[in-house]
Amino acid sequence: MDRPGNVLIGQSGGPTAVINQTLVGVVQAARASGRVGRILGSVHGIQGVLKGEICDFADEDAASLEVVAGTPSSALLSVRHKPKPEECQAILARCRQLDVRHFFYIGGNDTAETTSIIAEMAAAAGYDLRCLHCPKTIDNDLRVTDHCPGYGSAAKFVAQAFMGDNLDNRSLAGIKVNIVMGRNAGWLTAASALARILPEDGPHLIYCPEADFSLDAFCRDAEAVYRRLGRCVIAVSEGIHGPGGAEIISSTEVDSHGNRQLSGSGALGDFLADALKAHLAKAMPDRKHRVRADTFGYLQRCFPGVVSEVRRILDDPDGSLSDAADKIALDPALTFKVLRLVNSAFYGLRQQVTSVRHAATLLGAKVLKNLCLTAAVFESMKGSPERLIRHAAGTATAMRALALEGPLGLLLPSADEAFILGLVHDIGKMLLYTVVPDLVAETEKLTMERRIPMFRAEQELIGIDHAELGARLALHWRLDDLYVQVVGGHHELARCSGAYTPIACNITVADYIAGMCGHGVTDPVWFEIPDSVWTESGVDGPCAIRVMSSYLGDLSRIDELVTEVMQKEA
Repeated sequence: MDRPGNVLIGQSGGPTAVINQTLVGVVQAARASGRVGRILGSVHGIQGVLKGEICDFADEDAASLEVVAGTPSSALLSVRHKPKPEECQAILARCRQLDVRHFFYIGGNDTAETTSIIAEMAAAAGYDLRCLHCPKTIDNDLRVTDHCPGYGSAAKFVAQAFMGDNLDNRSLAGIKVNIVMGRNAGWLTAASALARILPEDGPHLIYCPEADFSLDAFCRDAEAVYRRLGRCVIAVSEGIHGPGGAEIISSTEVDSHGNRQLSGSGALGDFLADALKAHLAKAMPDRKHRVRADTFGYLQRCFPGVVSEVRRILDDPDGSLSDAADKIALDPALTFKVLRLVNSAFYGLRQQVTSVRHAATLLGAKVLKNLCLTAAVFESMKGSPERLIRHAAGTATAMRALALEGPLGLLLPSADEAFILGLVHDIGKMLLYTVVPDLVAETEKLTMERRIPMFRAEQELIGIDHAELGARLALHWRLDDLYVQVVGGHHELARCSGAYTPIACNITVADYIAGMCGHGVTDPVWFEIPDSVWTESGVDGPCAIRVMSSYLGDLSRIDELVTEVMQKEA
C-alpha cells in the first residue's frame, strides 16, 4: 500500500462463518502500513457505494475488531449485484469524492468478476485505483486458493450434520438423501465423508457435479447399499447434472450474474426421494420403504460454533489444557481419532486412555496439539499408496530412535515431536500423489532410469519438489516454524536456517534409514548422504548402529502403525 489515499472495503455474495476475519485482517493491515488515510467500509457492498452508505473504521478499537472477526456473517452486510456501465461510472465518481485509491472486495467468483469490472473501468477512465479481490466461498471453487476462507467452517458443518444424520438413520432404518451446496464444485459435498468414523457409517454414497449423474445408476446404487445394510445415507451436490450438463430438474430463477438459483428450495431432494420410492416399490415390493430428503441450504454458510477453537486454545499461553480437551471432546470424529492414536502402537502406553482429558493429563498440551495434527495427517494419507504410508511410518520410527539414541533428543522437546516430524516430512509427496498421480509416475520412472533422487526428478518434471510443496502446506496450515523449515529443507539444507538445520539433517538420515530397510518410496535408494550431513546431524557410527538396532526391533510397530492408518482409510 504505497499509494496515497483512502481504503474502501466491501463484502459481497453469500456470507460465511469467517468472512469477517478477512475484513478485520484488511483493516489491521491497512492500519499497520501507515501509508493510507481513512479506512472506510461500504454497507451492502457496491450498493452502499452507489447509495453513499459508508462507515469509517477510525473509531473501532482493537478489542472491537477482534469481536467482529469472531462473529459469523457479513459485518458490513452483503449484496448480489453485477454493476452496469453507468453504475461503474457512479462508483468511480464516489471513489474520487472520497479519495479512495485502494478498493478491497471480499467474496467469491461473482465478486471477483465485479472487482475486475471496476478495475477495468478505472483504468479506462485514467483513475488511479488499486482493486483487490479477497477470496471467500464455502464452495472452495476459486482458482489459486487451496482451502478458501469459508470452506473449512462450512465443511465442518456438513460433516457434523452428516454425523448426526447417520446416527438418526441408524436408529430409524431407511434411506436419507441430503442436498449440499456446490454449483459446479463438489468440495463441500465431499466433506461429508469426514463424518465416517466406523466402517458402516454414512454417507454411503456421494454424488458431486464433477461427474455426470445418472438417475438409474443412483437408484441402483442406493438399492444395493440398502439391501446390504438395511439403510443408506446419501450426499448429493445441488449442482449435479446429466451428460452434457443436462439439468436434473429445471430452474428458471437467476441472479444478476446469470446463475440459476439452486439453494433455498427442496425440489431436488424431493425429486430424488420420489424417484427412490418408485424404484424400491418395484425392486423390493414386499415391504414399505422409509425414504426422506433434506436440503441443507443456507444453514451451511454461517452456522455458529464451527470455527475450530482447539488450536487457538493450545496456542494461547494462558489457554487451559482442560479447555482444549473439552473442545476436542465436542468433536466426536476428532475425539475418536485422538483416542485411537494415543492407544495405538504410536505411543505404546501401558494403560488404556479412555478420554481426551486423560490423554491431555498424561501427555501434555504440546503432544495433545500434535495428536490433532497427526490425526489430520492420517486423514491426508487417504488415497496414498501403501508404500508411501509405510515410508512415512518408517521415517517417523527412525526419527524417534534418533531422538532416544542420539543428539537429536537434545534438540527437540520429546521423542514424540521427532516422530511426528518424521510422519509429516513427505506431506508434499502425499499431495502430489493425490493431485498429479500421472506426473508422480513419470518422476518415479525418471528416478529409476537415471538413478537420481526423486526430489531432483520432481524439480525437473514438475517444477517444484515435494519438500518445498510440503513447506508451503505447513505454512498454509500455520504450523510451527519448526515444521515449515524442516519439512522444506530435509533434502536441500539451504532452505533451513539456524537451529533447524541439524534437525533437518536428522530427517535426511531417518529418511535414508527407512529406505535402506525396505521402506523407501522408490526401491532401491539412489542417493548417498554427504559427509557434511552426517556431521551436522551429530549421528556417528556407534549412534547409527544403535538406531538401526532400534529400528529393526520396531518393524512390528511399523506394521501396526501402517495398519492403523489403512484402517482409517476404510
